[in-house]
Amino acid sequence: MEEDGRATPTPSRLHSPSCSFNQADKEMVAKPLAERGAGHRTSHAPSALDPAIEIVDPRFQLNNCLDHLGKHIKYEAEEKTKIAGSPTAKELREVQETAEARLKREEEEAESVGLKRKPEDLISHRSSKDDVYFRVNFDKFNTHIRNKLIEMAASGDRQKNPTSTAAITILISADDDLLTGLVLSTKKASRASLVKDNLGLMYAVDNPMPAGKVVSFISLADNIDVEFEIVSKCLRRRVPKAVAREQHGDVGVRIVRLLLDIGKMDDKQIAKVAKMPNYVVQPLLATVV
Repeated sequence: MEEDGRATPTPSRLHSPSCSFNQADKEMVAKPLAERGAGHRTSHAPSALDPAIEIVDPRFQLNNCLDHLGKHIKYEAEEKTKIAGSPTAKELREVQETAEARLKREEEEAESVGLKRKPEDLISHRSSKDDVYFRVNFDKFNTHIRNKLIEMAASGDRQKNPTSTAAITILISADDDLLTGLVLSTKKASRASLVKDNLGLMYAVDNPMPAGKVVSFISLADNIDVEFEIVSKCLRRRVPKAVAREQHGDVGVRIVRLLLDIGKMDDKQIAKVAKMPNYVVQPLLATVV
């Protein structure tokens, strides 16, 4: 190196192939980073070491077991100073519990403000099943597409190109056969099939409900048969209902229907099922039954 026109001799140890630290260098490395940073701040302008010096602040360091134990001892000492005289075994146990509760409360507060990651956040909720997969519900998509097509067919063309009935009648000749091209059944239904269909509609043959099965007294197989047993059951039910309606009104019909459908019941059960007070049911039972 040259300074003021004069050459500065280079130290001989730098020319050595195995350049090693001397004692002064070792002492420099062994110094704490905070002390070195403090010396730089007092004597020189802020350098690149200042952020590293701030990182070693105890506030940014993780707590270890020694810090936890030290806080516990500190809190116990503070609680012991509040006790006048020699503490008993019970008081010492209370001091220890108070210190543990205080330390636990501080940790919970630190977790709540985000200074420390909660242990629950580290738990992975990934499914352990490898055969779990997602699929598209094509049935729902088909329903939406069908509805959209129907809306477009019903309203789209009519709004874009409206055509009046008078214009259509002008374009159609009077000699044109309008039935040409229509698929019409030329075979007429037989009288027996028409009677069979009408009887089925009248007596609710296709009704799968219990009420429909009770009144459908016609069996539509190859031949039309009348089920007289079902007819007799319907008559046996209608006669008591008609008498009860004539003498006691709708309340009597309700009680008679319950007895016919369910069977034996006492007055309390009838009042509960029919949703009627007991003082109304008892005189009706005495007159109806």
